Amino acid sequence: MKRPAFQFYPADWRKDSALQSCSVAARGLWIEMLCIMHECEPYGHLAINGDKSPSTPGERDAPAVALPNWLALADWEAFVKHRKRLKAPMSDEAQVRVIAQLSRLRDDGHDPSAVIDQSIVSGWKGLFGLNRRGSPKLSKQAELEARNAEAGRQAKALIFGEEVYEIL
Repeated sequence: MKRPAFQFYPADWRKDSALQSCSVAARGLWIEMLCIMHECEPYGHLAINGDKSPSTPGERDAPAVALPNWLALADWEAFVKHRKRLKAPMSDEAQVRVIAQLSRLRDDGHDPSAVIDQSIVSGWKGLFGLNRRGSPKLSKQAELEARNAEAGRQAKALIFGEEVYEIL
């Protein structure tokens, strides 16, 4: 469907201080790009000669860093996604350093997949050796769930007047 026009507010355009710091030529180019995007399919996307604009870093298909052959892509992607959920995404440099840390843990005999799983399950931002004493505190959510489970066990023991045994 061809759209006949798009909304444009000249007063807002002229008041924008960041835009006013651009040259007249740059502002003219910007208007030209808006017109091109108005005519493109899908609407509002910049396509020149039918090619989509270059992808942004968030749209990458491959990892940002080269992964060693001993590190499963699925495990690494799960950890990167976990860090994003914690609102602590890693830069490319941070990813290189975390992979180096994971390599050292691997050299110390820790399974990289299990190390990543431990961090995700525990809600940790970092990677730590398996079964280590004094490991980082549980995330607040994990701590609350553990406390609630213990309170439930104690309540069950009080209500039924018997000792509660956990099946391992």
